[in-house]
Amino acid sequence: MATVTITEILGGDNIAASRIVINNNFTLLQNAINTLETRLNTSYVPGGSLNVGDAQILKYNRPVTQNIFLVQASAQIDGNLSLGTPTNNATLGITGFLTVSEDLTVADDVTFSNTGSNNVFTNNLSTVTNDSDADAQLYSVTAKNPVFLSQSATLLPITVNTRVLYLNVAAYTGVAPNNVAAWTLPAVGSANVVNGQKVIIRFDNAFSAAGTAGTVFELDNTTNFDPAFDNTAVTTTSGNIELNSNINPDVTTGDERFKGIWIELVAASTGWRVVGAHTDVLYI
Repeated sequence: MATVTITEILGGDNIAASRIVINNNFTLLQNAINTLETRLNTSYVPGGSLNVGDAQILKYNRPVTQNIFLVQASAQIDGNLSLGTPTNNATLGITGFLTVSEDLTVADDVTFSNTGSNNVFTNNLSTVTNDSDADAQLYSVTAKNPVFLSQSATLLPITVNTRVLYLNVAAYTGVAPNNVAAWTLPAVGSANVVNGQKVIIRFDNAFSAAGTAGTVFELDNTTNFDPAFDNTAVTTTSGNIELNSNINPDVTTGDERFKGIWIELVAASTGWRVVGAHTDVLYI
């Protein structure tokens, strides 16, 4: 740090003779203040302007979590930004948008909580995976993919969050009101479906009630299906997509394979299309 040194005028010195010393002292102070003003421009409106080579902001006795640095407008950092120390794992909190124009490398977990709304993670890049790929909805029932009681409605409760829909047919008896054996899908393009959304429909671990041997559960494809998979194109007896064409779902004589039946559909621009299914699913 630069030091400003002025010449002291002693008590016995002649003031008139010391005029040059006094003027030199004022010149030194003026130059020092002007030099400081080039770094801290107090006349800049609004609020002044600071231009320094190094800056250190100390917390002193305040906690490390206390906010002591505020930027109310935008900021730019041309170099690197480091957060945290070996003794303090700092947290970066972002309440607005995050734009990354170069590679992003993360060495720990990444969690998108999707709290409070139906947020969407959009990926326009090819995906390279070098580890396992786990799907929580395929593993078990969650809040986003609850078990659907088959006798409760004919429209499958598919939402923008649905990846797997579990069908429970335990209450099916073949007698009204527990006689729903065919279900429809919501229209592609509706608020409940994301364009290109893939949905797996499968049975949970329950058979239908006794006395219903030979029952075939179906997807009603008279509406909302791609023409290649609609009711006129399917060659089954009923014209619908039959989920268990041969496997018995009856609780007394049922086949355990019934619980493993599944079908995967995708919401295409022309309607729902079948992209995969269990071998007992009959639709063509």
